[in-house]
Amino acid sequence: MKKTMVCLAVLAALFTAGSALAVDYTYYLPYFRADADFWSALGLRNANDAKSANISVSVYDANGVLLTAINKGLGPRAQEAFLVAEGMSKEGWMRVDSNQPLTGVSFLGTKGFGNYMADMPFVSELSEVLQIPHVAQNNEWDSTVMICNPNSSDIVVTMTIVDKGGNVLSSKNYVISPRGSGIYNLTSFVQDIASGSVEISATQKVAAFALYNNLKWGGNCYSGISALIPRDAESPSVTAVYPMWLDNNTNGINDYVEFETHFSGSGNNSRSQRIVDESGSHHGGGYALETGAGFYNHGFTDLNGDSICDYAQNGTGTWHGPGFVDTDNDEICDYWDADAPLYSRNEGIWFEDQDGNMINDFFEAQWHQGNGHGFTDLDGDGICDYAQDGSKTWHGPGFTDYDKNGIADHWQTGGRGHGGSHHLFD
Repeated sequence: MKKTMVCLAVLAALFTAGSALAVDYTYYLPYFRADADFWSALGLRNANDAKSANISVSVYDANGVLLTAINKGLGPRAQEAFLVAEGMSKEGWMRVDSNQPLTGVSFLGTKGFGNYMADMPFVSELSEVLQIPHVAQNNEWDSTVMICNPNSSDIVVTMTIVDKGGNVLSSKNYVISPRGSGIYNLTSFVQDIASGSVEISATQKVAAFALYNNLKWGGNCYSGISALIPRDAESPSVTAVYPMWLDNNTNGINDYVEFETHFSGSGNNSRSQRIVDESGSHHGGGYALETGAGFYNHGFTDLNGDSICDYAQNGTGTWHGPGFVDTDNDEICDYWDADAPLYSRNEGIWFEDQDGNMINDFFEAQWHQGNGHGFTDLDGDGICDYAQDGSKTWHGPGFTDYDKNGIADHWQTGGRGHGGSHHLFD
């Protein structure tokens, strides 16, 4: 009897997008394949019972090349199913845009003997952190992970294989091109795991999916497994990397700490006061003790006349750039506030103050931690000079450098700590 049973298939988890937007709903399908051995299809349903939906399906190959754009119109409550990229002999991913909310599912099927099929629910929310809750790779089972990059720049993806006891077995980094995708067989990580999971982290938000089957064993299981956003990842503490660093004027100094583009946590003009010491005297660690941190939306202050805000040089937990969060209303960013639950959970520069002197320990001689450099203090103020010059010099844990250029990936174009939406003031 011809096998047609799909074992352990993920249910077609049709959902309604509860977006507050009046237009432009976007959904992602992390994988498609259409060639001599596989076919792909979409099933779409207009979730609006009063208005028609205008829909565009963009089909990309693994290199980010747009293969085709399919336009569809669906009346209120209407539905349609259709093949995608038939005859193209390509694989990649799909994006669905609509002016009305949709419910939908994608199908991936095999041709020839068996005619197996797996289904893939729409992904409406991308994330930098994902988990695939079950995989297996051994002489019976095969697992393959597909990840798509809907962004306009390269991303770095880290895949980590974890066994059922929570132990890390293998971890690898991959670069995915703009609007491209990657296909990763677990055989390149492990050879014998009967039950485990996959952790995915990326420098920008992605969608992912896994195929899981035992066909090589003579079985008839061919199923899809969705990559899910861990609950903890829904807070900014996981997805945000702060503080941000930007250098549009290419002078090697963070724009957010300079006069013309000074930004201290507010959308308002924060350079309304420019305090300058005529003597040009230097202020460092002692100045930190005397004045403390600069609060939310503080004015540009330059008592030492070096054109860098003094509050970015005195080692205190003074915030510059976007991303200021203050749930307890004490004017200290929660990422740097020891009393806040988001403290040191932001994957950026951490702030610790074990000696209670209001200076980041990672900048001081006793606890100094600086990537590629030792504690340097030519001005004798007790703070590492490289934490005072506004440059891309990293202190503390969390340094990542996949391209091996000596600069933290978070602070480069495409990184989560690169201030791509920085604020200019008139």
